[in-house]
Amino acid sequence: MAQPGGSLTRAIGAAAEQPLEGLTRIAETKRQGKRKPAETAIGVALDIYKDKQNNPTAQKIKTIAKLSNRSEEEVANTFLTSTGEEQIKASQVKFISEGAVKKLGLNEGGSLNYTSQILRLINMGENSLAGKFTETLPDREDLGAEQKGNYYVDTNGDLVRWDGSKFLYIGDTGFADKKKKK
Repeated sequence: MAQPGGSLTRAIGAAAEQPLEGLTRIAETKRQGKRKPAETAIGVALDIYKDKQNNPTAQKIKTIAKLSNRSEEEVANTFLTSTGEEQIKASQVKFISEGAVKKLGLNEGGSLNYTSQILRLINMGENSLAGKFTETLPDREDLGAEQKGNYYVDTNGDLVRWDGSKFLYIGDTGFADKKKKK
């Protein structure tokens, strides 16, 4: 209550102070809530670039960038700004299939076949293997012992490896190099 001789304005201001402090705390909490997703995305991006060798997300970004003829930053930005898993998958398909048309000269059907096989390798954790399919298959007479072990993409978009005498396909023994034990 106001004391005799006190100011009515001061009394009203003092009574309003505490509710205003509560509103300030609520507003700050809301601001922090809006910052959290952005901070999380930045944290993920930093983690990706800290340890590229052992980070599967970084390897996936690098592989998709290489195959799609886009920068790693563009691919990473798409991952970070996508609103869900389905949107990320759609972007991956788009990037890889467009790269197959531009870099390898595949038609639409071949690029979709190529994309599905590349994504199969990526989903198996074979990012570095997926990144090796950047050349179209040369003529058969141009293949010899020197090309043994090389990876190619045929005109249908199939991923193949030359073993020196025949082509190996995904699932064939010898298609992928054996992983070295550390």
